[in-house]
Amino acid sequence: TFDNSAAGTVAVDGGTLLLSGGGTSSGNVNVAGGAKLQLKENNYAFTGGALTGTGTIDINGASTSFSGTTGNASLSVTGGNAKFTGSHNSTGTLTLSSGIVDGTGSATVGDLNWNGGDISAATVNTSSTSNSIIGGDSAKKITGGAQLNLAGTTSWTGDNISTGSGAQLKNTGTFTTNADATIADDQGGTRATFTNNGTFQKTNTTSGGTTDIQVSFQNNSTGTVAVDGGTLALSGGGSSSGSVTLGAGATLKIAGNDFTFAGGVLNGASGKVDITSNTTTFANATSGTAEVAVNGKNTTAQFEGTHIGTGKLSLTSGVVSGNGTAEFGALDWTGGSLNAKVKSTGNVNLSGGPKSLSGELTLGGNTTWDGSEISGSGTAKIKNNAGATFTASADGSITGTTTFTNEGTFEKTSGATGGATDIQTKFDNSGTVTVGAGKLKLSGGGTSTGNVSVAGTLELSGTDYAFNGGTLAGAGSIDLLGATTTFNAVTSNTT
Repeated sequence: TFDNSAAGTVAVDGGTLLLSGGGTSSGNVNVAGGAKLQLKENNYAFTGGALTGTGTIDINGASTSFSGTTGNASLSVTGGNAKFTGSHNSTGTLTLSSGIVDGTGSATVGDLNWNGGDISAATVNTSSTSNSIIGGDSAKKITGGAQLNLAGTTSWTGDNISTGSGAQLKNTGTFTTNADATIADDQGGTRATFTNNGTFQKTNTTSGGTTDIQVSFQNNSTGTVAVDGGTLALSGGGSSSGSVTLGAGATLKIAGNDFTFAGGVLNGASGKVDITSNTTTFANATSGTAEVAVNGKNTTAQFEGTHIGTGKLSLTSGVVSGNGTAEFGALDWTGGSLNAKVKSTGNVNLSGGPKSLSGELTLGGNTTWDGSEISGSGTAKIKNNAGATFTASADGSITGTTTFTNEGTFEKTSGATGGATDIQTKFDNSGTVTVGAGKLKLSGGGTSTGNVSVAGTLELSGTDYAFNGGTLAGAGSIDLLGATTTFNAVTSNTT
């Protein structure tokens, strides 16, 4: 047993001093550069004093506890247990390559080099000037309610990090990863949390692969998430009220658990927020240039606030819903349900499979529709704004209780023999309708105060329709089949 009292000093000027019999120290310890104080085989306790020098205190076995210690000496845990029962404040480096760091107290260190081993229960803080590294090929685990508070610069260079039991990782500096690896939720208990108040950056990797965050990810209002390349998957749920920036071809993937964008910006004109399962809510005010893609059978993008973006909305499957409003640039709708108020200011592609609509779709750019069925319900609305052109490039139908309001140009450009573009819902026109070829069938009723030009066939059937002004022109025909069609103050040269 080796006891160093408060009045004592231990100086390791060179080589290694091995304390294998246990004991305590409340005095000062100085380990010179290149020298080592090694603790193993029996428990040892530092109950105070300064631990100084540019050498290393190596914890290689048994348990070594720290309480009320200060200094600049580096600690290396290569086996056994470093137990922080009180406070340890040091500007030195903590290196954890195997063994355990735990305790009910806290350790504040200059840098952290975490290459393996476990952090359990204890609180570990790095300094604002730190250059910390989480890497190596050995298993790493943080559990037991432990807190890892990272300031300065932290680089996660590889291998997975296992978590569980309510552990917390907090970044107030810059956390950078080039690893296609996982912070895994695989140790049971309450899901761990990663809180970002600084910058979380995924840099491009040669594989363009995926970094998967399976813990709850909280990007606060002061935080920035930057995905320079590849995919950052947030599969553990969470929220973001800070900024998100996506590089060219980069993807932020939301899957596995519900996520909320509670504010902030989503930027990156060539990047994508890819929502592939569960519910992602856009609450409060969000904005940005990034594409938002909804792609999953049981996936919901829910807009409860106001989203004003210039990026594209892509809806392949799943649901876009909510009581708020969402504005995007382009819209690519190839399947799924649109049940919210959505406005597109750019070009719109309506193609692919069947689509359902119970919300309001406002079209401010040019729209091309391939005839794939659009089924409306409730108070569904489609509005083609003044200055916009809606092109029906093939036969198809809009069904249900939708109201289609045309203030711009609605044009039918082609169609098969015997086929038709059938608007079975109410169709109100104050702009221009052009039937360049094929048949446009208005069977849901409505009114027209604008201009109509027919080179093919315009069929009015099923429900009453009224022309209250405007012109009817062209060498085609207007076929009246059933119901009542009213003409009031109309100028016509068609038949």
